Amino acid sequence: MANHDKIDLTKRLPRGAIPSPRHALAAAMPHIPDPKISVPSSFLMWPVQMDSWNNYVYGDCVTAEEAFAKATAGPQTFIPQATVVAWASAHGVLNGASLTGVLTAMQTDGFRLNNTTYNDGLYNSVNWANPAILQSAISRQGPVKIGVGADDFQTNPNGLVTPGRSGWAMFNYPKNLQFDHCVSLCGYGTLEQLVALFKNYNITVTVPNGMPTGLCYAVFTWNSIGIIDEQSMLNMTYEAWIRNPVTITCNPNIYLTTQGSDGIWTFDLASQARPTQIGSTAGLGFTGIIAVGNILYLTTHGGDGIWMFDLTSQARPTQLGSTAGLGFVGILCV
Repeated sequence: MANHDKIDLTKRLPRGAIPSPRHALAAAMPHIPDPKISVPSSFLMWPVQMDSWNNYVYGDCVTAEEAFAKATAGPQTFIPQATVVAWASAHGVLNGASLTGVLTAMQTDGFRLNNTTYNDGLYNSVNWANPAILQSAISRQGPVKIGVGADDFQTNPNGLVTPGRSGWAMFNYPKNLQFDHCVSLCGYGTLEQLVALFKNYNITVTVPNGMPTGLCYAVFTWNSIGIIDEQSMLNMTYEAWIRNPVTITCNPNIYLTTQGSDGIWTFDLASQARPTQIGSTAGLGFTGIIAVGNILYLTTHGGDGIWMFDLTSQARPTQLGSTAGLGFVGILCV
């Protein structure tokens, strides 16, 4: 269901997080700030585009947070809702997942979009009770993935989450609610500093009366970003993790040359389907092949020099004029 207009956002929305296994918590390496890297006094990162990633309908909050992280940390790639839901369904986490379970799966089998796979790097635990460590994690490797008790998110008397509308604020959040949701910390600062940073994204924060003015955090959940005070963050949080880095991109295709003049072929490592020829290269004979960025450089069977093939446009390969008449076999980029 992609039409958010048909969803009653005032009703209790799905969560879906479960505690990570004890052995995963025990084995986790902690995030240790680099003392040579300064941490700004206030910080806010914002996604290139935001969505619920259908956490309005399914309990896929742990996967939705992964999509938020991809849209927020460089290179800021928006993963469509359908891709996220399909990934969660394929991995058995559409309606419930541990944070470390999804973090582990995303290291080797991330979101696939436009022939590119968007994986996670290795993950580290974060001591969320230490402000210096948490702020280092957010500003250097953020956003920070946290597991929380969210039963009062939509009913808290001192400000509440407004799904689909950023700019909410919340304080005096209770302790000891059941761990059931995954959200993302994407900023910090005093209340005044964060309100000012939100304005940079044309978001006006609605601050409830009596909210503490000291250290606060920016939080993503349910297609919105709001502000909570430090004590509320401490009261609700059960786990915290960073990815290092947030995004690793890889192309699952192998590009192949042939013994004759059959051009360039592709082989999908994920599906392992039968190799297919790139039509624009038919009739051309290549031997050596190497990728530099989005360009394939190729050598030929005779003395035709070096050729280039643009993987984006897929236009017919062209010869590098200065190499005409030269015969090469091997090709290497150093």
